[in-house]
Amino acid sequence: MKRHAILSIIAAASLTAAACQAGDTHYDEQQLALVGADFANTEVVLAEVPSRLAAAPNDIQLGAIAYGQSAAELVFLINTSDAVATIDAVSVVGSDAVRVRFMGQDVLAGDTALFESVRVDPGAAVVVEIVIDPTTQGAFEAEVRVDGIGQAPTTIQVAGAATLDAITAIPTSLEGTRVAMPTTGHVDIHLDGRRSASPDAAITHYYWTVAGDAELLPSPYVPSPTLRIYGPGDLTVRLAVTDALGTDSAFSAPLTITATDHNDIKVEVTWQGPQGADLDVHLAHRYAKRHGGYDDPRWACWQDNPQPFWPTDAPMTVAAPLPFSADANHDGIALATAQSDIAYDVAVRYPDTALRGDAEATLTVTVRGELVYTETATLSPGQTWDIGAVTPSELTFEAR
Repeated sequence: MKRHAILSIIAAASLTAAACQAGDTHYDEQQLALVGADFANTEVVLAEVPSRLAAAPNDIQLGAIAYGQSAAELVFLINTSDAVATIDAVSVVGSDAVRVRFMGQDVLAGDTALFESVRVDPGAAVVVEIVIDPTTQGAFEAEVRVDGIGQAPTTIQVAGAATLDAITAIPTSLEGTRVAMPTTGHVDIHLDGRRSASPDAAITHYYWTVAGDAELLPSPYVPSPTLRIYGPGDLTVRLAVTDALGTDSAFSAPLTITATDHNDIKVEVTWQGPQGADLDVHLAHRYAKRHGGYDDPRWACWQDNPQPFWPTDAPMTVAAPLPFSADANHDGIALATAQSDIAYDVAVRYPDTALRGDAEATLTVTVRGELVYTETATLSPGQTWDIGAVTPSELTFEAR
């Protein structure tokens, strides 16, 4: 989308420069009268404002990358102008081997991620991480585009080639490499070997192994088995494959999956109150403050929104939280793996529109198996109890 800015309006009153989409700029007499003057004959001059952000580097030539491996490049977006720049959207066009990680979001090829005007002051810079993870062999290229309202886009070119010299087994875990065990029973995660490849023929046979308190279901000979884990500890998963010509791969490098006997963060609330009263725990990533707060479906988690769009891979290792109970008079959220360097906001809501009466709520916060905070409060229907923030790396909870 090409953006323009209104640079000048010849009229009795002045307007602030604003962003307009090319071809869509139209002012009728009624609209122009809103600024307090008759602009029926106003001349509107449109021109493009150059990008205020310079990318360093802006052309990434990676050369050969072994298929099944990945690479990453940091790009600095530097505001070289005298005015504040904003980043409102990031998109990737081209090969699906290229994705972008920015502000905790992964932007895949063909996608556009929207942001709420990330501010970059004059002379300041922000970092975009370009991740290259080839899914097929051969050459690839893509363009990363950074858009800000009122300015031309900043583009970054990415090119390289994925080489595949030998049959290669590539195991992945769809839920990541860290999982929390439930209080009783087992936990399932899903493995996938379909990224494995051969330079000569299609992959026809799979053979998985696992060392640890777990088993592979329905068998170790399928492309995407379920790994059922029965107890805490480190599990070592390996994969070997065979292609249609009968060529065997070596066993893959080990995929280590850690099953913990606790969650990084566990927040629970119990309550006493009128029959039918229902309280919800809300756990919010720090980015929620820029959007809808505790109600932001991308960055906050609660019973009706159990899978927010939180980052799921390194260096921001965060497992999507799952509310772990729907019992009467009890609600909670368990987050298996938290981003260790930030604080998560905690609140309890009493979203009762029937006005059933007050409820007495008791909150407990546990960080990595250690109780760090508990408090009791009386909540009225419709009230939000903004309690505080929990920091996993420091095993602390700071009440408000």
